[in-house]
Amino acid sequence: MKLKLLLLTFFSVPALIAGATKLTISVQDFSFTPATATINLGDTVVFTWVNGMHTTTSKTIPSGAASWDQLMDSEHTTFVYVPTVPGVYNYVCTPHEAMGQVGTFTVNGGTGISTYQQAKSVFDLYPNPAADKLTLSLQKEYKDASVILSDIAGRKILFRHRLSGRAELDIAGVPDGLYFVNVIVGNERYVRKLTIRK
Repeated sequence: MKLKLLLLTFFSVPALIAGATKLTISVQDFSFTPATATINLGDTVVFTWVNGMHTTTSKTIPSGAASWDQLMDSEHTTFVYVPTVPGVYNYVCTPHEAMGQVGTFTVNGGTGISTYQQAKSVFDLYPNPAADKLTLSLQKEYKDASVILSDIAGRKILFRHRLSGRAELDIAGVPDGLYFVNVIVGNERYVRKLTIRK
């Protein structure tokens, strides 16, 4: 899949990845509910504040996964995290860890999420790191391919559907950092990391 992504800066789209699900974890009363869960790669984890002042903070996570440290209170009621690496993710509420406010979720490899080599066989992107322009190129024609550029918290930055061939994306307005380029074809999703550095 060679992807071409048009940049629709900070355009938030609904989750349209077929097969992906959402795990909602309540943050309240010195606990995470559920405290343990198993999901698939490509699923979204949503921490939802209920009461108190807490954090959700990664403790031990798989190598290559993005760490997080998010305040959860009446002004910060939702935190979204999209795992990009299979494995076990242990997290805590920093001020209440000693009181047992800990949690874990396990991310299975899941069907529909490719390894780097599989993704590379579907689409290419360059340059990487990129500054102002990004070229996405599908390796072959697909009936209905879509592209989502997301940040490490899973927020959609750019979206384009009905892709074909090659596309140049204007990413001049996207801040420096680590991002994920998701190419969706039917029920399959292929993910590659992208670094934006001005």
